[in-house]
Amino acid sequence: MSKSNLSNVILIVDDDQNILCCTRDMITDRFPTMKVLCCETPLEAIKTFIKHKSTITHAILDFELPNYKGTSLAEVFKIDNPNIKIALFTGHDDFLQTEESVNSLNRVILKPTMGDLIDFISGEKF
Repeated sequence: MSKSNLSNVILIVDDDQNILCCTRDMITDRFPTMKVLCCETPLEAIKTFIKHKSTITHAILDFELPNYKGTSLAEVFKIDNPNIKIALFTGHDDFLQTEESVNSLNRVILKPTMGDLIDFISGEKF
């Protein structure tokens, strides 16, 4: 899938403003036709997802959110949109050894690995 053909909507959820902005900027630079929705809290993410659930094709969720796990958010999203592709974004490589609802996830991406992020969105190897 070439980067110019991507016109999907992606939801990024991370309570770290720097990660959120860098991830958004990297995606919009690489995929200019992709719409990116950004949320800092789980509640904001759920509200945004409900509003845009018919158009959101991808979600990148931080594992550690305030009072909520990204895996729990993934499960909520999958109930309403079973076709959504979900990546968990984490700085904790020990997560890879745990079970923690990985059935809801398409990929676990260690921060800050942008090549893996591009691969997840485009379906291409970066």
